[in-house]
Amino acid sequence: MIVIALPGQTLFDVALQYYGAIDAVFKLAEDNGITDITSPLNSGIEMVIDESYSFNKNVSDYYSKNGVNISTSLKAEQKQGIGYSAIETNFVIS
Repeated sequence: MIVIALPGQTLFDVALQYYGAIDAVFKLAEDNGITDITSPLNSGIEMVIDESYSFNKNVSDYYSKNGVNISTSLKAEQKQGIGYSAIETNFVIS
């Protein structure tokens, strides 16, 4: 399967979303020739996901069934619209 990186996604986000565990970051990096696993991905790049491989299918199925897209490197000022909250910006913990 081919997936496209969303704004603010890291390789760890993609590994968690499609493989169900951040441990899969190394497989994802190797399969896609990515050497820098810690930097945010360029939005729109295509990556190959090995559908026969899963670390935790329950987790990846949850994200898929619920339409959850993980983008942990977005900054609070970049997030806007329905479905986004930033702690201490528009979601206050007291």
